[in-house]
Amino acid sequence: MPDRTDGAAFFAENCVSCHGPGGRGDGPLANLVSEAPPDLTTLSPRNGGTFPAAQALSFIYGGPYSDGHLARIMPEFGERMTHDLVPVR
Repeated sequence: MPDRTDGAAFFAENCVSCHGPGGRGDGPLANLVSEAPPDLTTLSPRNGGTFPAAQALSFIYGGPYSDGHLARIMPEFGERMTHDLVPVR
């Protein structure tokens, strides 16, 4: 099973450019996308204090699209995750 180190490496390789090293949406490419990347550190507070693990993993993997909208700025990473086992607790 992947551990925190694996997750940190995946984040560094795929997410930091937009979300920034601390996940606050301030990566070096954040100003180049049409919609600002969200501050990922607010996911738990915005969801009643609980991290929405299944929802976050689903979005990272490639769905669902928020509010049924088909447009998506963030790339889908499902193909890069096809051989990983992702624990959901």
